[in-house]
Amino acid sequence: MPKIEPLPGVRFRADRNVWEAAVVVAYTSTGQPSKRVTQRFTTVTEANEWKAANDTAKRRGILNEDSVMTLEAFCKDWLNGKRRIGRGDKTMHDYETNINKFILPKLGHLRLTDLRPMVVKRWADLLMAETTQHSVWRAKKYLSSILEEACRLELIPRNPAFGVKVEKPVIRQASRWTREEAAKVLTHCADPDNQNRTRYYTGVGLMTGLSREELMGLRNQDITWQGTKLRGLEKLKPSHLHLFRAESPHWGKGSFKALLKIEIHQVVIFIKGKYIIKPTPKNETRERELYVEGRTMLFLYWQKKLRTLLMIASRGKWQDHDLVFPGVNGTPFPEGRLRLEFMELCEAAGVKTIQLNKLRATYNSVASLDFRVPAKIMQDRMGHTDERTQMAYYQQVGDADRRALAISPSALYGAKIAPRGS
Repeated sequence: MPKIEPLPGVRFRADRNVWEAAVVVAYTSTGQPSKRVTQRFTTVTEANEWKAANDTAKRRGILNEDSVMTLEAFCKDWLNGKRRIGRGDKTMHDYETNINKFILPKLGHLRLTDLRPMVVKRWADLLMAETTQHSVWRAKKYLSSILEEACRLELIPRNPAFGVKVEKPVIRQASRWTREEAAKVLTHCADPDNQNRTRYYTGVGLMTGLSREELMGLRNQDITWQGTKLRGLEKLKPSHLHLFRAESPHWGKGSFKALLKIEIHQVVIFIKGKYIIKPTPKNETRERELYVEGRTMLFLYWQKKLRTLLMIASRGKWQDHDLVFPGVNGTPFPEGRLRLEFMELCEAAGVKTIQLNKLRATYNSVASLDFRVPAKIMQDRMGHTDERTQMAYYQQVGDADRRALAISPSALYGAKIAPRGS
């Protein structure tokens, strides 16, 4: 068998017992090589193949000086690019957390040209032994997006993460309350003896379907009583409440038909325990208008009275952000405290404890499954960019829904089947 000769730029390193291939990607002003891309192999054949492929990439302009950039350096550029196009603070925090925790510790020191499919696969396998499947899937998703950007910029010829498969975690359905449980909670929230700080927050959440960030950022000026000149909760007086009683002679008649219009303009998010008041939601569809039946005003009126008491108790320390559901000093309600008091409310109401943000899932499931609200209307109400989102993440089929499909042959198909005698 003829001896395989190494290509120019391929040499045997006796000190390491490996074959080393190098491609020059930059030169000094005097024409001397200044930057090289190198790779080590166990056989001369592998080294020659790599050398030939990278020489071709160099001639085509794909392999250049920027290709020696490490993944860590490129990630910084990638994150800066995401900031420039307006990614939200919470999204950027998620990017940075996953990249710094899962990607850079093991891959950050490598050059872009050193990232091959087997390198990415070994990284994913090691990560799988250290953390959850969901974390690995998300980290691989971000790595693939980063390397795809490197491909578009022609820093690498292909995305080495493309062929590496990480099993997508099963989407868990949102645990939510049934109609009966929600009714029980609403009754408990309206109880005058209930002193839980989240009682009116919970009532409004069940009646509007707003997300936690939207409820926390809701302002008094964003709520309008339709059919009258009332604008915002600050104008609401006790004399108005007779219009919200079911037995009112004005109920549903002419200009006294009570509908509340709620406008979503700002949200409150928490990053590392600190609040950020954002003047706009994370996308255009979330900045919207929605209507709720007028008796929801009762919860808002009670919350207004509670807010006034908090303002008095603050003794001059009140920071007025016009929030409907503020903390003790007018700033957004602390996320941890809100979650803790909500858990106490669930226990006191005698229902199963759900996550705070599953009030939204409860509203979505009851409205769309029990009341058969069309998907397009629900998409607009919830502020989703895609109507499939509610089916994947918010709707949960309960036992009552399953029982409702036990339909007789005559009702379903019009077929009359009579029982036979013995």
